[in-house]
Amino acid sequence: MTESDIDAIIAMLPHEEMPCTEYLFEKWKNTSPLCGNKILFNCHLTVVTLTLVKLFITAGADIIVTCTPGLVSQPLIKEALEKSNLYLDVEDLLSEKYIHSFDVIIDCGAYLCNIMKPKIAFVELTHVDKSIYQDTICPVVSIDNSFIKYIETSIGTGDGFVRAIDEIYSQKGDNYQKKRYMIFGYGKVGEGISYCLKHSGIDQQQIHIVEINQTRLKLAKKNGYMCYDLFENQDYIKEILLSNINCAVTATGVSDALSEFFTFEDFKKVEYLANMGTYDEWGKNFSSHHILNNKKPLNFILEYPTKIRYLDPVFALLAATTHYVIINTPPKQFSILSPNGKLQEELSTIWFQHFSHLSVCIAQKWITEKEFILCTTS
Repeated sequence: MTESDIDAIIAMLPHEEMPCTEYLFEKWKNTSPLCGNKILFNCHLTVVTLTLVKLFITAGADIIVTCTPGLVSQPLIKEALEKSNLYLDVEDLLSEKYIHSFDVIIDCGAYLCNIMKPKIAFVELTHVDKSIYQDTICPVVSIDNSFIKYIETSIGTGDGFVRAIDEIYSQKGDNYQKKRYMIFGYGKVGEGISYCLKHSGIDQQQIHIVEINQTRLKLAKKNGYMCYDLFENQDYIKEILLSNINCAVTATGVSDALSEFFTFEDFKKVEYLANMGTYDEWGKNFSSHHILNNKKPLNFILEYPTKIRYLDPVFALLAATTHYVIINTPPKQFSILSPNGKLQEELSTIWFQHFSHLSVCIAQKWITEKEFILCTTS
């Protein structure tokens, strides 16, 4: 398989679902704005990943792809990258010759932050506690600190969970809409899962939210879900788990979160346990075979874990942000930065024009946050 084979895979994707990425392809194909720049890209390896790799190639970048432990690697995609000489195993990255080789390192889950030293910056795709980067001596631009990431992480991930749990129940001739769910965490991911469950036809009284953040808990209550404070209602939560829950889902964004408060015995009567975070949020008290998809995000049992329409603006922002930090080099010191506000506005406008029929809640959130984003990002 060669780069032409990668093109053949990409050609089979629904390009009408990719307006933001297509916009950058057209914008960059004759200018090669990243020519001469070396980029390391660490991410889940899926069909859609190839689109972003191709976009960087089109922009003239010298790109290497890797996939660190804990991320999902689809064999066909890895093989395509290897045969195109675009893939490097993590073990090889530990070689001294690579540590300072890249201008920008695009990471997913901060797996490389204590290994690699980019010349300009890290660009982080997903939610990471800033303490993980505390020993990093260069700036980190967090795509998660953007409105556009809400489109994917909330609605896109929620949609992926619903499609995945539907497949799980359908395989045994059952209906996921008749089940009761407990979601641990009501950040972007938890909010999106509950929203998409509700809009798939599930009554809100079948959706239980567990949180420790009072602001998020109040929002979940306002949105009509059954809500519990983990600290105040821990014993009651355990009672509900033993009597009234069919599927429990982690969406905390915190590694090992559930093992701090629960054991597997607390969930022994729950049909399915699932993780929807980048990390293993269940932790040491739960073995991999107890959790669907061996503790990896449940939606990755699907060919398209997140629909392309929801990934498109995020991948476009990732590429545009990489270009932005190269031409607007931030100070060589540790800081957590947000993507440029005007880039967010440019790509959001394209996406909303193309998908005006999609979730009203996304558009409303953008209208609410737009002015703040433009004022607080450079």
